[in-house]
Amino acid sequence: MEQPLIPVFKGESYELWSIRMKTILKFQDLWDLVERGYTDSDEENWLRDNKKKDAKALVFIQQAVRDNVFSRIATKTTSKQAWSILQREFQGDSKVIVQVEVDEKEDFAVVEVVVMEEAEEEILVIGIPMNKETQKMAFNVIIAITMGI
Repeated sequence: MEQPLIPVFKGESYELWSIRMKTILKFQDLWDLVERGYTDSDEENWLRDNKKKDAKALVFIQQAVRDNVFSRIATKTTSKQAWSILQREFQGDSKVIVQVEVDEKEDFAVVEVVVMEEAEEEILVIGIPMNKETQKMAFNVIIAITMGI
């Protein structure tokens, strides 16, 4: 059986790319693992099989992105971690809350991004100098620029 061609994600049209990738991963019987992950408490044979499947899924995901996108998932060791990063950065996440306060005395805005992820909580507070250009930008653009995305 011939392997399906893997679509390459270039940083645009995440929704279309993710649909294609989900189909490939389902075809390879890997999607459940990507979506749910696995635990080290699984039975030994089951754990070995899951680790092998997870590595296969991670290979597919890594091959399916350009270098500029790959750098964001390069340190991830499971397919679930890599997929979650791509999903959060390119699709967005309903659990991301952006709060902006403008301190007119100091002439800068503080953008607070709160990301709730399962049991963990990350809080990032950024001060952005205010000028005519930043006042015209959408908040997601300001956040992306500030975070180096």
